[in-house]
Amino acid sequence: TVGFLSGIAAAFTVLVLTFYLLLQTRVLEQITRFLIPKAHEETMIVVAKKLATKMGGWLRGQGILMLVIGILDGIVLVVAGVPYALTLAIWGAVTEIIPYIGPPLGAIPAVIIAFVDSPIKGLIVLIAYIVIQQIEAQFLAPKVLGKAVGLSPIIIIFALLIGAKLGGIIGMLLSVPAAAALSVIIQEWPTIRSVTKGS
Repeated sequence: TVGFLSGIAAAFTVLVLTFYLLLQTRVLEQITRFLIPKAHEETMIVVAKKLATKMGGWLRGQGILMLVIGILDGIVLVVAGVPYALTLAIWGAVTEIIPYIGPPLGAIPAVIIAFVDSPIKGLIVLIAYIVIQQIEAQFLAPKVLGKAVGLSPIIIIFALLIGAKLGGIIGMLLSVPAAAALSVIIQEWPTIRSVTKGS
């Protein structure tokens, strides 16, 4: 329970910080100008903007996944006639923030409530959620996040696995934006290296 709540808190913290960072791009430019020698500041501002673009893509990708999963869960719950369908669908969307672990956690309350209401409803919801989770894990998450941050779905999967190994839930959450930032650094490394040598 503590780990799960910590993961939810970390997820929202990362999302909020990323959102505010994207809103405060002017502040980011000012920080870059302050830290980087004047001769290289414009070059590094371009790199910083590319990093911000990647982070913005990741944030949009997470938003799309949450919306899609929330809608799919809501449709299943409404069609099955499960009580508190809207609340359970929102919960499913919120837990989608946590890669791989989030969808099962989002499904547990819905399945329990459906079984309490009717075993048949419970079975229908369980099967539907398993299908949705498989679609999310195997197709939606790698494709949506890969397209949003400009990375291959295979790289996304490897990043999630490495993040899980190194940092558990929080590591999985940070793995995709970290991979996106690393891709920008690798692409811009000649520029960054020339700046560091020049300074």
